[in-house]
Amino acid sequence: MRGIITLGVALVTIAAFGLARAAAPLRSTTHHVLIEGMRFSPEVVKVNLGDRVEFKNADLVPHTASSTAGTPFDSGILESGRTWSFTCETEGTVAYRCNFHPTMTGSIVVQPGE
Repeated sequence: MRGIITLGVALVTIAAFGLARAAAPLRSTTHHVLIEGMRFSPEVVKVNLGDRVEFKNADLVPHTASSTAGTPFDSGILESGRTWSFTCETEGTVAYRCNFHPTMTGSIVVQPGE
């Protein structure tokens, strides 16, 4: 009887460990987009689901990073030296621009995680 109980406890422990590993979140990466010289650099960012994209305004004038297609987001006004980040939770391409300077455009390509 003792052997059966020990075996049962071992199986439950193994199953619980397997579920904990399956539920563990994937590692996310932060990708950086620099706003400088009246442009987003890089203009296209390829990321995995769950990754973050951080925008930093290194220009002297305010900018925004505001989606125009795909998952909606809006940084609000980013004064010089300020940063704002967006977590990518939906696959697909997100196009964005600066609302103050509509010729400043970029995109985020969100791919399934590995």
